[in-house]
Amino acid sequence: MHEKPVNHVNDEIDLLDIIRQLWQGKVIVFCVSIMFLAIAGLYIMLTTPKWTAESTLSKPYLNQLANYPAGVMLSQVWTMNDGDNAPVIDDAKITGNVFNTFIAMANAQILSGMDISIRPGTTAETFIVSSTANDPALAKKNLQSALISLSDDARKQLDALMYSSLRERANSLKIQMQAQENSARAQRDYRISVLKNALQLANQMNIQQTKLNPASGEISDDMLFMLGVPILNTMIEHEKNLPLKFNASYFDMQEMFDSINGFKLTEDNLSIFNATNISVDKVGQKRALILVLSLLLGVILSCGYILLRNALRSANK
Repeated sequence: MHEKPVNHVNDEIDLLDIIRQLWQGKVIVFCVSIMFLAIAGLYIMLTTPKWTAESTLSKPYLNQLANYPAGVMLSQVWTMNDGDNAPVIDDAKITGNVFNTFIAMANAQILSGMDISIRPGTTAETFIVSSTANDPALAKKNLQSALISLSDDARKQLDALMYSSLRERANSLKIQMQAQENSARAQRDYRISVLKNALQLANQMNIQQTKLNPASGEISDDMLFMLGVPILNTMIEHEKNLPLKFNASYFDMQEMFDSINGFKLTEDNLSIFNATNISVDKVGQKRALILVLSLLLGVILSCGYILLRNALRSANK
C-alpha cells in the first residue's frame, strides 16, 4: 500500500491569492490608513492637555504635634507619684497614629468623591497625593484645598478621640477619688461616734475633770471617757471641723483630674503631616502608541474590507 504525498498547493495558492488581492487593493489600504492616522493626529491636537499636581507626604515630628502628646500622656493610667513607673511616650507610635488618621480620612473622602488620588510613596511610610486638572494652576489649587480640608477633618477627628479618651480617664479618676472620700468620711464618722460614746459615759459618771495623766501617752478608745466632758466636747467639735484625711495618691489623682478637665487640644498648631513642595507636571499623551494603534486599525479594517468584497464578488459569479 502506497501513501499519497501531502499536497500543499491549495494552501499556497490561497495565501498567494490573499496577498494578490491585498496588493490590488493597496490604494484602499493606503487611503484608509492615512485617514485613520489623520483622525488620530486630529484627536491629539484637539485633546485638552492634563496637568497633575502632586506632593509627597510623611509623618510629622513629635514637636509638630502641639500639646497632643501631653493629652496622650494624661489619658494613660498612671499617677504622678509613680516616678520611674510613668508611661514612656513612644514618639513613632504617636506620630504614626496622627498620620494614619489623616491617610484614613483621605481614603474615605476619595471614596466619597473627592477628586484626588493617593498612593504609597517610593520610601516607607510615605504617600503621594495628587490632583489632575486641565490647568496647572487649577490642579495645584485643588490639591492645596484638598490637603487643607483633610487636615482640618483629621484634627477634628483627633480632637474627638482625645476628648473621649480623656473623659473616660477622668471618670475613672473621679470614681477612685469618691471611693477615697467615702472611706475618709467613714473613718471620721467612726472617730466622732467613738468620742460621742465616751462623752455619754463621762456624762453618766459626771466626770468634769480629766482623770488621766497627760504623760500617759496614747489613750485607748475604752479610756477616752476619763478625759472628762469638757475635753471630749472640744475634741468632738475639733474632729467635725477637721478636713478629711487622704493619702498622697488622692491629691495626685486630683491634680491629674484637674489637668484633664483643663486640657484643650491646640488644633491650630497641630501639623498632621510633612509635605514636599507641590510639583505640577503635564500629563504626557502616549502619542506614538495612539498613532501606531490607529495605523494598525486602519490596515486591519481596509484589508478586511478588501477580502470581504472580493469574496462576495466570487460568490455572486
